Amino acid sequence: FYANGEYDLAGFMVGVTKKEMIPDKAKLKPGDFLIGFSSSGLHTNGYSLARKAFFEIGKMSLDQILPETGKP
Repeated sequence: FYANGEYDLAGFMVGVTKKEMIPDKAKLKPGDFLIGFSSSGLHTNGYSLARKAFFEIGKMSLDQILPETGKP
C-alpha cells in the first residue's frame, strides 16, 4: 500500500474535563508542551456522533441553513 519509508499516521482524541482543569495560558512557560494535530474534517467514527448531535440533539434537518456558514 505504501512505498518504502512511507507510512500513515492516524489517531483521535476525546476529552472531557472541568473548566478549571484546562491549562491556563498565562502559566505556560518555556519547556512546556502542548501537542495538537489539525483535521480536515470528520473521519470514520466521527459521523455517528455528528449525526446524533445534528439530527437527534440539535433537531436539525438536511435542508436547514446553518447560520455560521450560510449553507445547508
